[in-house]
Amino acid sequence: DIDIVLTDVDLPEVDGMTFIETIKKYSNFSNLEFVFITEVDCPQMIIKAKKLGISAWIPKPLRPGLLLRIIERMAFRRELMA
Repeated sequence: DIDIVLTDVDLPEVDGMTFIETIKKYSNFSNLEFVFITEVDCPQMIIKAKKLGISAWIPKPLRPGLLLRIIERMAFRRELMA
């Protein structure tokens, strides 16, 4: 089972926004959490990503402790909803 998808906005074949839009079209993946880990620092893109339903936008360089806290928070939310 997949719960969280870690990806970048800047992908080689398709941008991260299109990637998320495509994945969310499939009902099997409608409950996935998406986290962008990226060098992109564009407020308009962050707003668009939030509207798409991403859970977090993490700037590079990646701070592992921050990623861990975000994942723990997502897991806690899922437990509350179960």
